[in-house]
Amino acid sequence: IGVLEAVRHAARAPFEATHLERLIELAPHVVIAVHQARVDEKLQQARSELLEINAGLEAKVAERTKMISAAKREWERTFDAISEPIALQDDFTITRTNLAWPQTVGVPVTQVNGRACYQVLAQRSSPCPGCPLAAGRGTRPCEVELRGRIWRVSPFWLSEDPADKRVVIHYHDVTHQRALEEKARDGERLNALSQLASGAAHEINNPIAFVSANLQSLERLLSDAKAGKADALAYADGFEMVEESLTGVGRVRDIVAGLRDFSRLEVGNADPSDVNASVTREVGRLLETRELVLKLEATRLAAIAPLQLDQAVSHVLENAIQAGGKISIRTWDEGDEVRVAIEDQGTGIEKKHLRRLFEPFFTTRGVGRGVGLGLTVAYGIVKRVAGEIDVASELGKGSTFTLRLPKF
Repeated sequence: IGVLEAVRHAARAPFEATHLERLIELAPHVVIAVHQARVDEKLQQARSELLEINAGLEAKVAERTKMISAAKREWERTFDAISEPIALQDDFTITRTNLAWPQTVGVPVTQVNGRACYQVLAQRSSPCPGCPLAAGRGTRPCEVELRGRIWRVSPFWLSEDPADKRVVIHYHDVTHQRALEEKARDGERLNALSQLASGAAHEINNPIAFVSANLQSLERLLSDAKAGKADALAYADGFEMVEESLTGVGRVRDIVAGLRDFSRLEVGNADPSDVNASVTREVGRLLETRELVLKLEATRLAAIAPLQLDQAVSHVLENAIQAGGKISIRTWDEGDEVRVAIEDQGTGIEKKHLRRLFEPFFTTRGVGRGVGLGLTVAYGIVKRVAGEIDVASELGKGSTFTLRLPKF
């Protein structure tokens, strides 16, 4: 700590031993006083530094608070500036909305928060049909009809915790869009109907034309026979004309049967189908003596009626048979689908024809080798169960048609 020194004037008597003893007794108290003074000095310095730090922190807190307040106001303005309704909810209970929500619904903003969305939107006592919140923590958008409008409702959960029910609901008015889509579908239906009628007229006119010509020739032949002018050769020609006419009538019958299959709008209930069993049935019916490679690896059932699956497989398989060469068929599971691939080793399909394969009456086989409706029927069946048909083809090497069916 330091040195404690005692000094006496030269004129006074020297210190005695008792004086030293008193000085020794005094020294610890002096030490304590000096130590305390130093501590007080350090405390004062620390206090000054702390006050300076606190002042800096307070300034930063004030600045951050100002920034947060500005960000909050900016977020609120952004939230309210969105023209489509948005609601923050705790499960079905509305906790906050943007300005567009009550304006669109036609309810004062003071009567929104704290109420269930289905009460305010639809005056219901239970969730609206199709609501994504009714199925738990659904994330897939759905469409609901509210107040005469069609809305696409999209939920966005604020947490992955199943116990946290906070969710942002976005409403998008798709009424006009759906009306335009319906008009477009009507146009497509009319176009398809026009194309179908034109194709049917063309396909039926050909056999009807030579049946009519043959009947006229037969009429003349019968008139000659009645007059005794017909010979054996004429009779032979008559039989040939009858045979040709029957062939033409048969072709008309096939076209009508194909149109009947094509016009079926219902494909039956989405009962589960065993694709392996369907392939086995059609192979046994159509390919008894044909060279064949068969790999039945599917383990799941497909969401399609068995008879409809048989029909689709049959049409694609008949197309492969007409193409020629060895046929390979494989079934397997792929993600959420069950797939059937039918491969032929025929001449293949030109690229310009690939996009037209499923059009009614389109065929590359030539006259008398199919009416051009088989692949169209198969395509319609598969599409109506939300499936797809993929086509891969290479000239000179063959084609592969893959039926992609939703699993059951």
